[in-house]
Parts: sequence; structure tokens; C-alpha cells
Amino acid sequence: MSISPDALTTLPKAKDFLRIDPSIIEHDTFIETLIDSCSEQIERACRRKFKARDLVKKFKSDIPHFNLDFPMVSLSELKVDNSILVADDYLIDLELGTVEVLAEFNWAEPLIVEVNYRAGFEAIPKSLDNACQELVTYKYKLSREDRVGLDSKSIADASASFLTDGTLPTVAEVINLYRRQKVVSV
Repeated sequence: MSISPDALTTLPKAKDFLRIDPSIIEHDTFIETLIDSCSEQIERACRRKFKARDLVKKFKSDIPHFNLDFPMVSLSELKVDNSILVADDYLIDLELGTVEVLAEFNWAEPLIVEVNYRAGFEAIPKSLDNACQELVTYKYKLSREDRVGLDSKSIADASASFLTDGTLPTVAEVINLYRRQKVVSV
């Protein structure tokens, strides 16, 4: 198996974090599965993809400003009602992924907007990479200790409680930092 191109970390980094000798390969397939699963879990929680990719978004809008995937790397083409806009016709915030159309259009009725752009991180930020490694480590150790799905365990006069939702506090902090906010219409 190979890791997804959207994975937030690599097998060598995960094995290093787990303190597994690189020459030991018997668990590599399982660790790769965990890397993909944990990467997807973080992206779902953040409501976005992180690896840079080329996108084409086509939508209707009745306002001259809109939010796109972020961070934006570049905007190659912006059309409003099939009119190609030039750079002086709009403002763009690459970090926030926002575009505001300055050109005059009648926004009283929804207009068709088409945006060709590149968004995401060319290199995954260290905080996301580390969060994925922590989550992989947690799930790997949990599987090795036969505690998957347990809330607590009692042995004689002792008991222990476990995290079961798979989100560690440090990972939750990173998720909150990168989470796309939901837009609520009023």
C-alpha cells in the first residue's frame, strides 16, 4: 500500500515519532493506513483539504465578495457572467481566500461566477504534520494495547479511563486553528 497524496505526514516521520526502527517494516502497511485515516479525520474536522491543488469553482452569487479555499496560492482566471476580469477588477486576499469584485455588475440577481485558482499548502505546516503524527501514534498504541472502543478498564482494585473519540487535546487545538468556519445565512 502507498500513502495517499493528500496525507498530512509520511511513513518515515510517523515511524520516527513512534520510535520504530526504519528497517522494521512488518507494520508499515498498518501505519500507512493509519496515516491516511488520521489525515482524512483531520481534514473532515477542519472542513477542508490542505495539500495545494488546482481548482475550478462555478457558483451563483448575488454579492460581489466570496470565500474560496484557502490559503490561495494564485488566481488564474475570474469570470462574472462570462466576462473575464483583469486584476484591477477585483481584490484578493490569498491568505484568507477571499475575493471582492470591484467591477460594476448588477448584483440584484444572482450572477454566475467562475474562478480558476490554486489553493492549499505547497508544504504541509509543521503543526498539521505533528498533529497527524500524534493521532497516528495514539491509534497505533491503542490498537496494540487492545483498548479500541473501551471507555475504561478495571483490574482488581484499579481502573483506568481512555479517550475514545480519537481526538487528543493537542490535535484538537490544531484542528481549531485550521478549521474552516461555517457560513450561516441570515
